[in-house]
Amino acid sequence: MSLLRFILLFVCSAPAVVAQSEQPARLARIEAAFDRWLAIHQLNGVLAVRRAHRDLTVVERGKAGDTPVELASLSKAISAVCASELVRAGRLSWGDTWTVGDDVFRLGDLITHSAGLGPDGTQIAMGSWLDQPDAHRSADVAGLITQRGGNAATSGTFSYNNENYALIALLIEDATGRDYESVCREAALEPAGVSGAPSQRSGAFLPWGGWAMTVADYTRFHGHWFGGEDPTGRSPLDGPHVAVQEGIYYGLGSFFRVGNDANNFWHFGALCFPGRLEVGSFAVTWRGDWSVTAAYDGCVDWDAMFALDQALAVAVFGVLE
Repeated sequence: MSLLRFILLFVCSAPAVVAQSEQPARLARIEAAFDRWLAIHQLNGVLAVRRAHRDLTVVERGKAGDTPVELASLSKAISAVCASELVRAGRLSWGDTWTVGDDVFRLGDLITHSAGLGPDGTQIAMGSWLDQPDAHRSADVAGLITQRGGNAATSGTFSYNNENYALIALLIEDATGRDYESVCREAALEPAGVSGAPSQRSGAFLPWGGWAMTVADYTRFHGHWFGGEDPTGRSPLDGPHVAVQEGIYYGLGSFFRVGNDANNFWHFGALCFPGRLEVGSFAVTWRGDWSVTAAYDGCVDWDAMFALDQALAVAVFGVLE
């Protein structure tokens, strides 16, 4: 299944406001839905769920809840929020640019995967950078772009590519004079009351796919920024965004859909190196209310990812639009 088709399917699963049920019953349904999904795909996993910034529940199924998991592409939201906070503080602007060879890329376009970068050179290079966590390889990504010369994607249109977030890290470091990791921990993680670190396996991919964190902490992070109390989640159309399909946008490291009274934000992640590292992740915040993060040991296809979204949405809301 293509990424675009998956995004369209996700729209169908985005819940509307429905009759409330008791939270314990919903939590039981979430746990049962996660159990069924893991059993079908023969995976171990761990899930955290939180409602309205209050009680948080962790479901452990062969993975410990107190152990940091590979966030994979859920890391992009950390980079995007970090950049956004620097813009809010006046240390960056969405019009700031990074030059690679003859090409000039705007921060606002990099954030939304609409800078025209392509094809994604990281998809081959990441295999050689696995298990080298000492420093992120963003400068090496810039080198790959230079060697490639020219870009296949069309500027101004959505084209998902890890290279965008590598260049964002370079912009962050240039603007602050500090390393990406410490800046983004301070700007994006600490305000949410969470901690994270470069993965010992994928830390070389840090700005686009190499953070590690417990699912509980990522749920807190996601709910803090995208749950509606901060402008990031309350007014996503005020920041950089690009239309992916009618009613669906990509903004600060997340897909989102705008509702009448609240918004939905989601992203999947996967690191698939057969026989070396095979993991997946998923995070969603529905209508500023429920936030869920799941991590699992294995690589699944888009249909399976969609099935996880469906199962959790039905468990929480009882319906599927």
